[in-house]
Amino acid sequence: MPTVHPQVQKARALLSYVGYTGSVRRLAGDLPHNDKRLLEIARALALRPSILMLDGATNGGGRS
Repeated sequence: MPTVHPQVQKARALLSYVGYTGSVRRLAGDLPHNDKRLLEIARALALRPSILMLDGATNGGGRS
């Protein structure tokens, strides 16, 4: 089995952390609106900010 690049592992971990459960092989433009929001949050977290401020559009994505 081929080894997975550390950056791919980090990306998958971040997607899992934000709750994204879809296919990692889909293009961002093809994702539903809520999944795009999760991707945006994961991308922001990849930069390891000391603080991340979110607006009302990211208040849970309809999840309970």
